[in-house]
Amino acid sequence: MLAVDGFAGRLRYSWRNGVIAGVIERFFGTLKPLLRQVRPRTALAMAQVLQEFAGFYNHVRRHRSLQGRTPIEAWNGKSLADVQEQSHGAC
Repeated sequence: MLAVDGFAGRLRYSWRNGVIAGVIERFFGTLKPLLRQVRPRTALAMAQVLQEFAGFYNHVRRHRSLQGRTPIEAWNGKSLADVQEQSHGAC
């Protein structure tokens, strides 16, 4: 999960672990097109873009590898059934 709202965690992994390397590559593959469009010109602007992206990536964007859940839903232990029930209850 990305660092957001003051939370920063450390990932311990080996580059030999293809799964983790794939996750990291996918993350940057999602981030790079945004940075090409936005092109922040200052460090402050870059920090703001990255913070907004972290919120989107962790709280809004559904991930196929997490069976349609967001990273925060997976982090909090919500199952796919919990997420579907919550989304149907909101309609």
